[in-house]
Amino acid sequence: MVKEMAHFFIACEDQLSESLCLQLVKTFFPNSTFNPVMVAGCAGELKKKMEPFMKIAKNPDFATLILTDLDQKEDVESLIAEWKSGRATPENFLFHVSVREIESWVLADSEAFSLWSGVPKNKIPRNPDSEPDVKQTLLNLVKKYGHSEIKNDLLPSQNAKTSKVGVAYNNSLVNFIAQFWLINRARLSSPSLDNAAKSLALMTNKI
Repeated sequence: MVKEMAHFFIACEDQLSESLCLQLVKTFFPNSTFNPVMVAGCAGELKKKMEPFMKIAKNPDFATLILTDLDQKEDVESLIAEWKSGRATPENFLFHVSVREIESWVLADSEAFSLWSGVPKNKIPRNPDSEPDVKQTLLNLVKKYGHSEIKNDLLPSQNAKTSKVGVAYNNSLVNFIAQFWLINRARLSSPSLDNAAKSLALMTNKI
């Protein structure tokens, strides 16, 4: 069992994942402290953190959390096996995968997302984990139903040649997570989030 006063080392792919990692840690380890989150930028760079994070987690006073997206990998189990490469993991080493992208966890609190964005709740997928391209699903919903301010933040400008999202995409969704999103509501609609929540809850006997 991870100590409730453990000091966390956290690594993830992007700013949005960072905000959700912090929600997980703060929910189940409210008395813990943590280093500035290591945002790797891509799965390849994040994968390189596995071995050093495993070494850190051998210290009983430390805990580590790595979060990545499943993306187009076949399944969570094979991704985890690939990243662990047969290495035994310490008890304080936590590794979780959002299915298929972190936006599935965002949409999983459909009540909050509807209130914040203007997208009707009944238009939001009941199981966003099953969406093959959940980021595009989110963008399509906002484009069709969202408030003008949310559209301006999340959608790329008409002049954008390469960007698929708006310049304020991450900042806007991070603010949404901080102000509206509730993990215990969201986990009801996202099995991958629920698995992560259960894992952390079990570590503190709070399940």
